[in-house]
Amino acid sequence: MKQVYMPTLATDGQEWKAFLADDEAAFQKVMERFYAALTNYGSKYSKNKEVVKDCIQELFIDLWMNRHRLPQPNSVKAYLLTSLRRRLVRSLSKPYRLPIPDSATEGDFYFEPSPELILIERESIVRQSQQVSRYLNELPRRQREIIYLKYYQNLDREEIAAVMAISRQSVSNLLQKALHTLRQVIPFDLTLTLISFLIA
Repeated sequence: MKQVYMPTLATDGQEWKAFLADDEAAFQKVMERFYAALTNYGSKYSKNKEVVKDCIQELFIDLWMNRHRLPQPNSVKAYLLTSLRRRLVRSLSKPYRLPIPDSATEGDFYFEPSPELILIERESIVRQSQQVSRYLNELPRRQREIIYLKYYQNLDREEIAAVMAISRQSVSNLLQKALHTLRQVIPFDLTLTLISFLIA
């Protein structure tokens, strides 16, 4: 049986190290591996696809130009998401401050049912997904972002803390608040739909 290649943190780290040593092929692999995740994350901040695309392109250009001064991060994915987040905030002409309060207008961060789901699922499922999206979008912005990073990007608490520039305890507190709120407001018949959203 043919084995499927699955990237690991060790593989990511090795390719990043090779990239820092001027390996263009390794840099290409890094770009290809994380481009989709960066695009998805960026789309939560801005619906302007060109802005997101430009920020990602500028990020990779800067990475290559400054490769000899870059660190060897514990998580390449978290490092790239952090870098893109900062660049997006600047591009939206809003000041970047740490920490950012929930009331800050740093940029929208929203959930939408995927186009694939809308196309292939029955109308009732789509309607339920839209309802769950609405409940998720009613959470404070930072809680929405933590839900996304935890369940959509599969980052651990330490990586989320690095991306959002907050403490691990703050991540735990915000995640707990978000899940508690969702349990309180989402009707029982939508619970399975919520679970599908979080593990998809």
